[in-house]
Amino acid sequence: MKRKNASKSFIFLGLFLLSIVSCVEPFTIDYELDTGVIIVDAVLTDEIDNQYVILRESKILTTNKVSAIVPLKDCKVEIVVNNAERIQFVENSNDPGNYLGPKGFKAEANKTYQLFFKTATGKNFQSKIEKLEKGVEVKNIYQKLEVVGKPVDKNFKANHKIYLDADDPAATKNYYLWDWNLYEQNEICKSCEGGERYYTKPAPGICVKDLPPAFRNVVYDYECYGSCWEILHSNKINIMDDVFSNGKTITGRFIADIPIYHLNNGAILEVKQQSINFPVYKYYSILIEQIQNSGGLADTPPVSLIGNIESNNNETVAGYFRVTDESKYFYWVDRSDVLKTDIKPVFLVGRPTNFEPGGADITRPPLVQCVNSYTRTNIKPKGWKDFN
Repeated sequence: MKRKNASKSFIFLGLFLLSIVSCVEPFTIDYELDTGVIIVDAVLTDEIDNQYVILRESKILTTNKVSAIVPLKDCKVEIVVNNAERIQFVENSNDPGNYLGPKGFKAEANKTYQLFFKTATGKNFQSKIEKLEKGVEVKNIYQKLEVVGKPVDKNFKANHKIYLDADDPAATKNYYLWDWNLYEQNEICKSCEGGERYYTKPAPGICVKDLPPAFRNVVYDYECYGSCWEILHSNKINIMDDVFSNGKTITGRFIADIPIYHLNNGAILEVKQQSINFPVYKYYSILIEQIQNSGGLADTPPVSLIGNIESNNNETVAGYFRVTDESKYFYWVDRSDVLKTDIKPVFLVGRPTNFEPGGADITRPPLVQCVNSYTRTNIKPKGWKDFN
């Protein structure tokens, strides 16, 4: 990467790190990238859950200087426990660049963990050795409906604000990181636009342009086959130093703004409270200050974004491998209070649904399989309440 352009490219990188996603996100730039930036998002917790490592790389996609974050596929990924046992992570076929650990594998106290991965081109990377940070349980979670403006106003907003309470231990210095996943039941598993309709073949199904020009502005939605939940992930970094709450109850910590996606049902919010060490806290503090609060890195040296991943190939690596004690809380976001108002749902796709109409062909419209991925699941979330 050219030195004079480093801060610009890390603006792009920093924005990406705030929201790891599973699709290609193009970004038009006015500088050159001589080499890609490797981006790592890896978390190992003490929960019996899917442990993951997400690997991405910034690349030039076209000759007109368009850069994008793309999956780093076909890597050999493993975590070494106590400098001895090697745990292999396998790439998720539905999410290239996302590597999952074996079922039942989790972090344990008094053990050390180190991430290693090797790219398809033979480049090697490794993290520093990390240990489990002892955690704190979530005490309580609650919600409050916040309405800004009136439904007829252009800038009208309605959200359920989610807050959390937790008891902070007095005997130790603690740093916290809060993360969440929102599970919204979704009846749409595919949308086709620009005169296209959905066909199940060739697998796994594609949109085909087979409608006349009059339909070029029409979007058709297609129902999921069976139950399906969209998984929405937090895109803000939420951390705290217990300097002002040591030994006291953390009260009313803001966790999330949840839009009114549906009126006929609530949603499950999976809140994850993680205990982190000071280096991790410092790393994310830099991201918050330079990206989340100011909107850019300005002229800050990009070395400040480098985490605990090292390269044997002089590659630029950003991101962090963290090992944490995690307290999970599954909270039901109750939207019954919205039914008494004039608030309208915003819908998951940002508009009312428009299903392809049926006709003489009884095979249409086809249903779409709910394929499990980073953003979708057909497994009912813990604590889900069916609408009656």
